[in-house]
Amino acid sequence: MPEPVAVSYSRHGKRRWRQCHTYGFARKVGLCGLVLAEIEEATLSLPFGFVQRDDRLFPVAILSRPEGDCLYVGANGNWLGSYIPALLRAYPFRLKRDQEQHLVLHIDESSGLIVDTEEDSEPFFEGNEPSEAIKEMQTFLETLEASRTATAEACAVLQQLNLVQAWPMLMEETDEANDVPSQPDPISRLLRIDQAKLAQLDGSALVQLNRSGALMLALFQGLSERHLALNKVLAKAHDQQRQHLEEKAQDYLERAGEDDTLSFAWED
Repeated sequence: MPEPVAVSYSRHGKRRWRQCHTYGFARKVGLCGLVLAEIEEATLSLPFGFVQRDDRLFPVAILSRPEGDCLYVGANGNWLGSYIPALLRAYPFRLKRDQEQHLVLHIDESSGLIVDTEEDSEPFFEGNEPSEAIKEMQTFLETLEASRTATAEACAVLQQLNLVQAWPMLMEETDEANDVPSQPDPISRLLRIDQAKLAQLDGSALVQLNRSGALMLALFQGLSERHLALNKVLAKAHDQQRQHLEEKAQDYLERAGEDDTLSFAWED
C-alpha cells in the first residue's frame, strides 16, 4: 500500500474527499490497535489482547483467525460488528510526525476517496484554510494520539507489575463430518492479562494500576475474551459463504463444459 501523503493546499487545495462508508480496505487487518479512550465501548463487542513491539506493549482488537482475513468485513465491505475501531473509522486519514515532530494530517491517496465532484463530498480547503470537516478529522486524530500516549503509560505499568503473559489463543475449527474439534490454530504473538497475578496484588499496586488507567485495561481485557465466540461464529459464516461461491463456480464450469465444441460463423 502506498505511503500516505501530507494534506496540503498545494496538493489538495482544489480537491474534495468522501467519507469511507465501507470497510473493504480493512479486509486484511487481523489485529487493530486500540486506545484507552475506546476500550470500554470496544469491550462490549470485540475481543482484545496485547502485542509487544520494541519492548512496548499495546492493546489490539482481535479481528481474524491466524493468517486470515478480517472476520468483521462482509462480502460487500459492510462492517459486521457493533463497534468499529477508531483507527478504521478515521480512514483514509492518519497523523504522522514531520521532521520537527509536529503532528501532520496525512491521507491515503490510493483510497479512491479523493474526488473532484461536489456530490457527497467535503472540500479539503475553504479559501486558503482547512475546511471544517478537515479540522474535525484533525481534532479526532489528535484526541486518539493523546489517548495513545495515556495507553502507552498504562501498558508500561502492566509490564512493570509483570501482569501480562503469553496467550496461545486458539481459534478452534470444527470437523463438520464428525462434529468434533479439529487441530486448534494458535495466534502466537498475542499476550493477555494474568488474572491470577492481578487478583494477588496488594493495595498499593492496585492504586498504581487505577491511577494510570491500567486497571481498567486489565479488567476489560479479561471481559473481552468472551467475544472470541463471535469470532468463531463469523469464521464459520465466512467459510460457508466461500463454499457456496465455490460450488456455484464449479457448477457453472461443469455446465459450460458440457458442450466443448467451438464453432465459428464466417461471413463470405
